[in-house]
Amino acid sequence: MRLPDFEYVEPDSIQKAVLFLKEHGEESKITAGGTDLFPSMKKRISRPSYVVSL
Repeated sequence: MRLPDFEYVEPDSIQKAVLFLKEHGEESKITAGGTDLFPSMKKRISRPSYVVSL
């Protein structure tokens, strides 16, 4: 099963991550390893437009 389309965002500071999430929070998910997020995306349980790496 393939992942749905999304944009992977790697902010280089906490401040940039917070600003991004403030602007795109409803359509974003945070990952810090992805052991839960990516399998749920493959199963179409979660379909964020943005995945924000911490």
